[in-house]
Parts: sequence; C-alpha cells; structure tokens
Amino acid sequence: MTLVVRTGGEPGALAASARRALREVDATQPVTDVRVYDDVAATTTSTRRFVAGALVVFAAAALVLALVGLYGALSVTVAQRRMEIGIRLALGARADAIRRMVFLNGLRPVVLGLGAGAVA
Repeated sequence: MTLVVRTGGEPGALAASARRALREVDATQPVTDVRVYDDVAATTTSTRRFVAGALVVFAAAALVLALVGLYGALSVTVAQRRMEIGIRLALGARADAIRRMVFLNGLRPVVLGLGAGAVA
C-alpha cells in the first residue's frame, strides 16, 4: 500500500506523526519506506532527463556540423566565382547586389535540404 501525504512544512518532520497515525488505523500495516515525493519523482524521471540531455547535445553537434558544411560549400562556390564577381563589380554592379546574389545562391541548397528533411 502506498500513502501520499501533502504538507506545507518539512516532509521529513511529518514522517513520525504519519507512522503514528497509520498505527492507530491499522497496527498490522508495516511502514517501511518513507520518502519525499521530490526524491521519488527525480528517481523516476532521471533516465528520461539524461536521454533528453543527450539528444540536445547531439542535435547541437549536428547543427554545428551543418553550419560548418554550409560555410565550406558557400566559400568554395564564392572562390570559384571570384573572377565573375570581380567582373561584375568592374562593370558597375553594387556590392549589395553581389552579396544578395551570393546569399540567394547559398540559401537555395539550405531550402532544398530543409524541404527534403521535412518530407523525410
């Protein structure tokens, strides 16, 4: 049998009076394991909290790896198009137009990857 008692004060101080009250009701009922509910809840949910924490760490690592990969791919693309960008600037293209072109070209694989990931 399990008995749960709510108290406004210190739970440990209530244990002795709860045992006395139980003996008055039924003297044959053994009282063996008196624990605070916060300890019971912490023990019960500790595995789930560990798994959730591990998932957060792995998700953060995956995000960092994805960002590093995207940066690498975008830097290679810009390095390959360096001559084209120079010619565009020499012919009068504004720097913000060049930045927008590079940003949109880099954003295209991100959007495609997010779409494929959402479908999968």
